[in-house]
Amino acid sequence: MPQSILVIDNDEKKRTIVCDTLANKLFYQVLMADYASDLEVFLKPKHPNKPDAILLDISKHSHFSYKIEEIKKLNALVPIIVLITYGNYEQGTHAIQSGAFDFLTIPIVVERLKVTLNNAISFRDTKYKNEILHHKQWENNKHIVPLFDAAGEVRTIQQIEKDAIHLALDYYNGSIAQTANRLGMGRTTLYRKINSY
Repeated sequence: MPQSILVIDNDEKKRTIVCDTLANKLFYQVLMADYASDLEVFLKPKHPNKPDAILLDISKHSHFSYKIEEIKKLNALVPIIVLITYGNYEQGTHAIQSGAFDFLTIPIVVERLKVTLNNAISFRDTKYKNEILHHKQWENNKHIVPLFDAAGEVRTIQQIEKDAIHLALDYYNGSIAQTANRLGMGRTTLYRKINSY
């Protein structure tokens, strides 16, 4: 089954050209939407044609960050490639800072589109595999804070506390507030301990 690309563009003529390129030159399955579309329909985990990547035209939109954030909330792993007007690199940079994977200029160069989509989907696959691996490692070792060192000696309180802090930070996805709360210490104390370890 071919990989699918969701194209979000309010300009129907431009959207048709992009979709034609994707389907007939690069052989992707194409899904189409505009800014008003309910993206949850496309990004539900059980959607039969869930996109492997998204092309989001921001060339005529000055307030596009909300759309990138909306997509990321629905599916954090799907890579977003934004389309910008040629020369408007500031807009492309801002999109990447907002969570987009990359940007392409309009008119689109087919070979550049192909390479960018391949890179985005490969990056997504690697990220997904890493998340699965991390989850498996966490499940296998989540309760282990060793009390003894490699020589069989009891570890110091500082060594055990350091491991407990790292374990809690990992468990709470780096959230200082949650880690401090669960470990029963203030955020300032936690920052100081992290820096000292």
